[in-house]
Amino acid sequence: MRLARKTDEGDPVRAQLLLRGGDLLTDLLLFRVVADGKPEEVLRDLSRLSTSHLVTTSLLKTNLEYLPKTGRFLRAEALAHVNH
Repeated sequence: MRLARKTDEGDPVRAQLLLRGGDLLTDLLLFRVVADGKPEEVLRDLSRLSTSHLVTTSLLKTNLEYLPKTGRFLRAEALAHVNH
């Protein structure tokens, strides 16, 4: 997964937000890549998300907490059935 944020400095960088399996979600133009790695690694850095003006949710925080047990990110409905 690549996390990119808009930049006003330097040359435009073309980045793509990708998820596992290479599914293209969207093209981002005039953005600077600020993190690149596995989704669980990129999304675990909450301060970087905040610096990139992305709001963390309780769903993301809960998914990160249970990721070792579930092995993947789940919807809220599915997380409700995970043994705590």
